[in-house]
Amino acid sequence: MRALIRGYVGDFIPDEFRLRVLAQTNSDSRGAVCSAMAKPMLWLSLPAATRAYQGLLQDFHSTEPSVIPDLVRVGLQGIMRTGWPPERIRDLCARLAAIAINTLGPLGDVPRVLLAMRDAIRVVAPSTPDLLPAIVHRLLATYETLYARRGRPDTPLAADHVRSLFNRYSEEDQTTVRRTILIPPPGTGVP
Repeated sequence: MRALIRGYVGDFIPDEFRLRVLAQTNSDSRGAVCSAMAKPMLWLSLPAATRAYQGLLQDFHSTEPSVIPDLVRVGLQGIMRTGWPPERIRDLCARLAAIAINTLGPLGDVPRVLLAMRDAIRVVAPSTPDLLPAIVHRLLATYETLYARRGRPDTPLAADHVRSLFNRYSEEDQTTVRRTILIPPPGTGVP
């Protein structure tokens, strides 16, 4: 399996342990792992691929955070090439980007993650709308739940946390974040 990954052959069900061990070896191995994550076949086993992605994010955050935007880019490219319905692809891409942004936190290189996400979209599916609003809604819902008091979401605290994640973005993106926080996600029925 390691020889396949090192040889940039990635059409296999992901083995989180092997991918993570190989990614720790050296920069060439990290490149091979990223190449494997770009393969649509890898993402067809979504639970295993998602676990591998999250594990790699944690490992890279601890050892090589500069690789995280590359992991986001190739992961999104792999998902966008699966042939799944566009709505599912957008949801999964927003979820993966949100996980990476949350992993890096406000002091991480979050702007590069957004650039990597937009680059993946531009290369594979340029007609895809910007995912930043979907990412913000996903993060906001997560933090509302996390900061819930007595079973009720703490929206102001969650909104502050989400805004802090995007504080180093362009003014245009910060405006999109603020606007998105104020507008409920589509289909929620919230006025």
